[in-house]
Amino acid sequence: MARKLTVSSMCVVMAAIFLIQPALADDNNLKQGSGLVVSPPLVELKAKPGEIIAQTIKIQNPTGNNLHVDVVSSDIGAKDESGNPTVYEGKKGDAYSLMDWFELSPGFEVKSGDTKTYNYRLIVPKDATPGGHYGTLIFKPSASRESLEGSGAVIQSEIASLVLLNIAGDITYDGKITNFFTSKPNLQEPKKTMFFWKLNNDISFITRFQNDSNTFVKPKGNVLVKNMLGKQIEVLNVNDQNGNVLSMSARRYETKWTKSKGFGIYSATSAVAYGDGKSAKSKTTNFVIIPIKEIGIGLLILLFLIWMIKNNKKKR
Repeated sequence: MARKLTVSSMCVVMAAIFLIQPALADDNNLKQGSGLVVSPPLVELKAKPGEIIAQTIKIQNPTGNNLHVDVVSSDIGAKDESGNPTVYEGKKGDAYSLMDWFELSPGFEVKSGDTKTYNYRLIVPKDATPGGHYGTLIFKPSASRESLEGSGAVIQSEIASLVLLNIAGDITYDGKITNFFTSKPNLQEPKKTMFFWKLNNDISFITRFQNDSNTFVKPKGNVLVKNMLGKQIEVLNVNDQNGNVLSMSARRYETKWTKSKGFGIYSATSAVAYGDGKSAKSKTTNFVIIPIKEIGIGLLILLFLIWMIKNNKKKR
């Protein structure tokens, strides 16, 4: 039975790379002691049963030490609804497993400041089940013997590259928006909030998408905001970061409205498409902006004007 990795460095690295697009690291941003840099951190592939896929990964060593790097494969799954993956220590053993399909090259040495190209292959079985299969390559560096001698070098953090593979065949797409609501922005666990008490609030729209497909999908769409008169006043993008949802799991997408309007009752509708262009049934929510500070100032001014009028009448 597979065990989940609990190494904090791995969790941080995996959470970060799952949400970003593959990109080569900028040499100007590399700092000594920051650990290995892997490119691409995420690979999305398609294959047929029995096919062999050759892939390469670039490994940069910005540290001050020469490093020996060991490479292992593992399965992954969805950890939570924020997009963070679970990395299994070994084979998960379900229909979406990919670990045993990796054909890995041996470990390697990479000198300080150098970049190494690592080659591997995916050997897809002839009886591979159609749909998504998910795994990762984990790069485990340690200071080489020559760097350790008299240097006080320490073992570096692990880093990984995710692989999402879609096998051709009977692909079934089935997804839906199960919840849609407004929330205060940047909360680790968003909570439904209907009332906002300031003008120019940053408001987050949370779209929860459930993927019951047999492969991973990337929902994309819009949040349409209307005022109390039914006029559309804003169109916002859902899933700008191109985050995936793995099979039989859910993910929350946060869409921020940074230019919210003034006092009033508003409605917002989330609509997304996924997979082969299928559209999920849209969901609508309502929210209210009540600028307490401005209303309070207005009431004080009004009371002051009423007092002035009454005071003037008494003088007459």
